[in-house]
Amino acid sequence: MHHPLKYAQVERERRYLVREIPDGVLYVQEIEDAYIEGTRLRLRQVTSQGEVTRKLGHKVRLGQGPREVASTSLYLDDAEWDRLCTLPVHRVRKRRHHVVRDGHAFAVDEFPDGTLLAE
Repeated sequence: MHHPLKYAQVERERRYLVREIPDGVLYVQEIEDAYIEGTRLRLRQVTSQGEVTRKLGHKVRLGQGPREVASTSLYLDDAEWDRLCTLPVHRVRKRRHHVVRDGHAFAVDEFPDGTLLAE
């Protein structure tokens, strides 16, 4: 039997609340996440420069801490997206600012309530 996370990419997450969006923004994306209730699945629609990308994601926390996650994504066509959007979900919208500063690349998510979260 194969390992259930065989195709997952392991990410090490670090998140920080910040007071402002820093200088060095390269581009901005509009993101709408729809977390499917009762699952570890997320529908994500990303709009960037007029292009729309839709994905189904699966995240599994690894180990004891919240920092390591195994992440897998599938790209969806319009029919798949429309069908999955009929499921009960919790929606989160944000604007993601992609930043390069002092040789480091990171993202700052701007939520509708003004919260800024750097990752």
